Amino acid sequence: MGEKYKIRETTSIEELEDIVESLRKTTNNEIDLQLIRKIVAHLGGQEMKAEGSIVRFHHSLLEDQVGYTYGLFSTHQKHKGGNERFITSKDYKHYLYRHLALIIVLKKKEKEKE
Repeated sequence: MGEKYKIRETTSIEELEDIVESLRKTTNNEIDLQLIRKIVAHLGGQEMKAEGSIVRFHHSLLEDQVGYTYGLFSTHQKHKGGNERFITSKDYKHYLYRHLALIIVLKKKEKEKE
């Protein structure tokens, strides 16, 4: 699935911002769902229960934003067999990127206030 990204406890918000942006610009058709889960978890969000092929996430910073229902955002996952699950780069760009980018902006503002 192309490039490998490392997300550790020491990964900064700026590094996450670079990863989120590079995923938007990727030419690969598939993005590993586990990477998306790590990004959301590192930003302080969590995966919510969903049915079927839907993957749903929640972040408390989105709850107060106009146009976000209860801080939830979701996308469609594809399954290749075994444990290999991914989302298409098109779905990432249309359904996840703006949410992740907004969370990063809000976290940066929150950090500046401290």
